Amino acid sequence: MKGGRRRQRVEPRGEVRRVHDGEDLRDEMRRYFAGKPLAYRVRVVDVRLERDGAAVVIAVVVYGDGAERRVSVAVRKCDPAWLVDWPATRELAQ
Repeated sequence: MKGGRRRQRVEPRGEVRRVHDGEDLRDEMRRYFAGKPLAYRVRVVDVRLERDGAAVVIAVVVYGDGAERRVSVAVRKCDPAWLVDWPATRELAQ
């Protein structure tokens, strides 16, 4: 790893703060990500504005083993931050 830093899984409480209704969706997200590799780096390559207060973020995720994957994440404008819309993101992945 660059700089010799160890990567650790983000504490779940921190992850759910970035998701609309994250506390309620914690168990579902935990099941979805169980056994999946930890992202090392994320690079946003495009943002498509959708309806009022919604957008789709297109990003390239780089994993610790060097594998890359293009992902789409639905977000919506909350007060004051943009938060992940988990149900809409899951629909995009199907």
